[in-house]
Amino acid sequence: MWSLDDENVMRLKAILENFHSELDDNYGKEEVNSFFDLLMENFLGLKRIQLVLNPEYVITNEQKELFLDALVELKNNKPIQYIICLLYTSPSPRDS
Repeated sequence: MWSLDDENVMRLKAILENFHSELDDNYGKEEVNSFFDLLMENFLGLKRIQLVLNPEYVITNEQKELFLDALVELKNNKPIQYIICLLYTSPSPRDS
């Protein structure tokens, strides 16, 4: 599933391509982009613009595993909020 490039490293753009190939049929391209943006921000602390400016961004094997786990969960129709734990960490309007 995950292919390493010539230098034996994993580039973030390759993971995004894998997300699209695995999920576009179920969620559509825009929704997959939204999922990936949320995961990038939560797992790496990166915004979409950083990937646009540095498409060769390299991630560690541990980071790759986070994305792989998320991809499996999304393929099993688990809500993105559960994957990134927003349901448990976001303030509730009742907390005000």
